[in-house]
Amino acid sequence: WWYPNHPDSLRLAQSVQKAMLEQTGAFPRSVQTASLGVLRQSEVPSTLVEIGFTSHPVDGENLKNDAYLERVALGVASGIRNFVGAGKIPHSSPIPDRLPTTPATPIPDKLPGT
Repeated sequence: WWYPNHPDSLRLAQSVQKAMLEQTGAFPRSVQTASLGVLRQSEVPSTLVEIGFTSHPVDGENLKNDAYLERVALGVASGIRNFVGAGKIPHSSPIPDRLPTTPATPIPDKLPGT
């Protein structure tokens, strides 16, 4: 989702979507505009990412899969990196092109002291 709050918002949304699709193989849906406050009131390029529907049989299972969610996160980060790089804006932290082959550290169900 994007809103014409900034001349570069559409380009950001397209960059994030392209990178997410490359990382996840998700079904491509079109980039659409929406008059949502979080987008309308932003003073910088902005986009909202919808990564699936919990009620959909495939999306719902993907949303429970940590590896899939890591690919989504990598896609979002890569899309932002590509957007920033295309604008010749320097960025300091490198984002990997691929996920590491070692498994991520599991996140505990409960935090200590809760």
